[in-house]
Amino acid sequence: MMKESIENFAKQFAYDPVIVNQENWHKAESFLLSGMGGSHWQGNIVRLLCPSLDLAIHSNYELPQYIDTNRAIIASSYSGN
Repeated sequence: MMKESIENFAKQFAYDPVIVNQENWHKAESFLLSGMGGSHWQGNIVRLLCPSLDLAIHSNYELPQYIDTNRAIIASSYSGN
């Protein structure tokens, strides 16, 4: 299993994520990154590198109550070895 993971490591970089409503992203004034466990860690790094960015990080099974129409939602899920 580990050998196969190592051999297929480079294939991960060929992944093309799906961005829904990407034509509206330029209208977003703030962002919400939603992810459980380690799936939200990249948001912590972005907040450190860009402290002026309005980025909320949410780690729960439901979306928070404060979502508004100007906040872009980023759903992040990483389930790997």
